[in-house]
Amino acid sequence: MTPKIASPAAAGILAIGLKTKLLAPILGIVLATSCFSLLAVVRKAEDSLLEASHEKILNAAVVVGNTILGQITRAKADVTFATNVPGIAAALDPADTAPYPDRNTYVLAANTLLARLGQACGYYETFYVTNDKGMTLICSLPAAVGTLDISIRPWFHEAMAGKGVVLSEPFRSRITGDALMAAATRFTHNGYSGAMVGSLQIRKITQAALELENKPWLRTVIVTESGMTAASLDDAAIASYSYGDRPWFKEVLQKPSGFIEVTAQDGPRILAFFHLPGTNLYALASADKEYLLSPVRDVERIGLVAAVLAVLLAYAVIYLAVTPVTRDIFRLAERAEKVGRGNLDQAIDVTRNDELGVLSRSLRTMVENLKQMIVRAEDATRAKSDFLARMSHEIRTPMNAVIGMAYLALQTGPDERQKNYLTKIQGAAENLLGIINDILDFSKVEAGKMTLENKAFRLTDMMQSLVDLLEHKAKQQGLALSLDVAPDVPPVLVGDSLRLSQICLNLCNNALKFTEKGSISLFIDVAEDRGDEVLLHCRVQDTGIGMTAQEQALVFDAFSQADGSTTRKYGGTGLGLTICRLLAQLMHGDIWVESEPGRGSTFHVTALLCRGGSDDLPLPQRTALSSGEIVGNVKVLLVEDNELNREIAQELLRSMLGITPVMAVNGAEAVAACSAQKFDLVLMDILMPVMDGLEATRRIRALDGPCKPTMPIIAMTANAMTGDKEKSLAAGMNDHITKPIDHEKLLEALQYWTRYI
Repeated sequence: MTPKIASPAAAGILAIGLKTKLLAPILGIVLATSCFSLLAVVRKAEDSLLEASHEKILNAAVVVGNTILGQITRAKADVTFATNVPGIAAALDPADTAPYPDRNTYVLAANTLLARLGQACGYYETFYVTNDKGMTLICSLPAAVGTLDISIRPWFHEAMAGKGVVLSEPFRSRITGDALMAAATRFTHNGYSGAMVGSLQIRKITQAALELENKPWLRTVIVTESGMTAASLDDAAIASYSYGDRPWFKEVLQKPSGFIEVTAQDGPRILAFFHLPGTNLYALASADKEYLLSPVRDVERIGLVAAVLAVLLAYAVIYLAVTPVTRDIFRLAERAEKVGRGNLDQAIDVTRNDELGVLSRSLRTMVENLKQMIVRAEDATRAKSDFLARMSHEIRTPMNAVIGMAYLALQTGPDERQKNYLTKIQGAAENLLGIINDILDFSKVEAGKMTLENKAFRLTDMMQSLVDLLEHKAKQQGLALSLDVAPDVPPVLVGDSLRLSQICLNLCNNALKFTEKGSISLFIDVAEDRGDEVLLHCRVQDTGIGMTAQEQALVFDAFSQADGSTTRKYGGTGLGLTICRLLAQLMHGDIWVESEPGRGSTFHVTALLCRGGSDDLPLPQRTALSSGEIVGNVKVLLVEDNELNREIAQELLRSMLGITPVMAVNGAEAVAACSAQKFDLVLMDILMPVMDGLEATRRIRALDGPCKPTMPIIAMTANAMTGDKEKSLAAGMNDHITKPIDHEKLLEALQYWTRYI
């Protein structure tokens, strides 16, 4: 299927398309098919050669067998001839000694005659004559006379029954170890009968035949029915080798002739066999299969070389055709990968008149569009950040007035009804402030601007402070609140204790929110000890309303709660648990929940922290003092453009410390005041008309006037975004307090910095 072209103009320049260039691989497939066809022809030739070889080997076995049969026939005639030799038959008649004077002399002479007869025949190891009882009367081996008894031999009885020359089963010679076969025939003399027996040497009658078919690639042997090697050109095989235990030998015994494939020590062989009629002998001829197939192997090697050359040629053609294509594809892929990593300053320099050219131009267009989209996204992000900062400031400014005025009103000793109203106003304002803080924290983490501290702290002290903070609320709800820290938790850890406390506080507040009766337990233990680091495991368990599996799947998602009714009943932004998850991930940990409806929930949090020691703990921080512990009379300059905030700050200073500050409504007035008179401390707003607090601080620090260079300047501002505190310190301020003003934090800061006046 032809790819769609970006435009008619682009279609016109596709002089040589990728489809044309892909014909080269097709050529390679054709060449490969030709090679496989060649191999098929070679296999057919191999089968034909094996078929011809089978017949050739079988013919060799038959020739050997028939030649040996001829020798055996001649050997039988020699036995018959021996019975007619003058002086031999007299051995049957004990009284016949002629022409010798006595029987002993005759026997000696007859033995010598039989020995000469055996030498003349050439195929026999011994000749001997027995009486009709099988006892040896004369023998070419004199020691056998009177001792050799063949009466138990079946072939002896067959010969005495007048069946002509009878051949025995092959057997081993006691003298030479050669394979022998007895040839026996009955004869008579003077009314006595007996047997002429010759021990036929199988090797001698087969030697000529075996040599006749002796070839480098062909082996011929004669074996008996029991598998014993009766004759072979290898003398060692005659003495030791037997085929009787070979699985294929049974097949040999079942047929008069044929061929089979066998596995020998030197590899596969083709074996032909032929049963010598009238004997218990088999002629075996075997040839090395690989030798027989060597002509085909030569052709096969030549064919394979030709196929390899053809493949190499095809590869070269494909390589020359496809390499430029693949090179440009890889180049485009590399550029696309870098673009994916955010590096848009890539030159998409692939210029082609084919589909890759279309892809290259499309990629260039995509990169340009991405650049424009990123610019728009960055503008939107900046606008979002500016909006959040502006909204944070604008909301915190009136919130400061609400919370501050409520606090001041509560200090005036209102009646119970008024106190109830004011307390509720203050609580609602603080809840609203918590919602604002959640949104800001979420924005910080989502934007990747949240950074973690790495300071030593005592975990047990921190957790106990958290429980103490929540204990009053838990008692009001009739709930039991407990803390359990495992013994294996290190006493001092290094990490961001504030964020860890924020996570646990959030989870405990959630538990308080969704638990009407029962208990809430905070467990701390070590999930994994990694030596210098520990994976801390915090578990908050409650007996509240619980959650379904579907609700658990959504509980950590931003802006979601179990359902809409949860938000209406319990309130909240739905960001608390999301922030917990993001903070846990920042601390290389995780968060999850186990819950059942009506049976409570257990929230698990892990965080990776370093082990610490007592020496790592920071020096004691400033602590709250009573108002009477302020050092000396302090002259304070309050710089604030908002009238309500000025009133609140002025009243807080008066009520807590008995201080009446000098007022300035913008940075320019603050600089002028510091130029004209000496102040001990400055409370500086940031966003003000005429001149902001940062610029005013820089100019005050540059003054050579009545104020000390070390005069503390404390930012007291609604700017609570990431980096605002750092900006204040960089401008020369000593501390940073965010609005709404927490009177305790303000008091603590004033007490701390007035020590250095």
